[in-house]
Amino acid sequence: MKLYQKVLLIIGCAILLALLCVYGIRIYAHQQINLVNTWMAAHDIAPRTKIDVDDLVSVKIPAAYLGDAAVIRKEEIIGKYTDLQGKIPAGSLFYKSMLYEETDLPDLPALLLKDGQAVYSMNVDQSDANGLASGQRVNVHVAIERRDGPPLTGALIQNARILTIKDHNGLLVDDPKSSHIPYLLTLAVDVKDIDLLALAETTGKLRLYAGSDNAYNSEMEAARADSAACSYLLSMLETADIQEKGN
Repeated sequence: MKLYQKVLLIIGCAILLALLCVYGIRIYAHQQINLVNTWMAAHDIAPRTKIDVDDLVSVKIPAAYLGDAAVIRKEEIIGKYTDLQGKIPAGSLFYKSMLYEETDLPDLPALLLKDGQAVYSMNVDQSDANGLASGQRVNVHVAIERRDGPPLTGALIQNARILTIKDHNGLLVDDPKSSHIPYLLTLAVDVKDIDLLALAETTGKLRLYAGSDNAYNSEMEAARADSAACSYLLSMLETADIQEKGN
């Protein structure tokens, strides 16, 4: 074998050895890095926002950077709500502390309100809430014992929507950890009827009754009833308002 052939052979072997080394280093580095497919925020996601697929972008991240708190499966992110106090910035990974189930949101009732509505909370017992469930429409009645006349009963609000029913520990009654004994019920009512309901509860006893078949017509939701009991309470509110303005 001639000298130049030996030189070419040595050079070729050196190149092959270098390539093998590079390949080996890359394999070793990949094994050490252990890239994992996961998801990050495609853009800023505002507080109290329900996350959908357009909010996510797929990335590969070294497993060592993730930790136990990171959520890496898309199915465990989509449909969750963001933290109530801060946004998720673009490019951020998703962590368990950032994500809420809808039913676990501290201000869930407020999220379920429509324009012009407010949350009205009332204490209930098992007999008051028997057979009722979240999302159901109910008619709100009042029974008032009057000193200057016979007892007065009647409807105040028709087709009010039940937002939540919770037990004494603040858990939704259909939560597996709940005692399943109703304690606090929230209703979606018109903002202008909050004072009416508050007065009714202080002067009498509120009772809830399931609405009719047409109760789910959105235009009829939480409508003020035309009843003697409602007129009586409204006149009390008007008198109190006049007296307050007079002072």
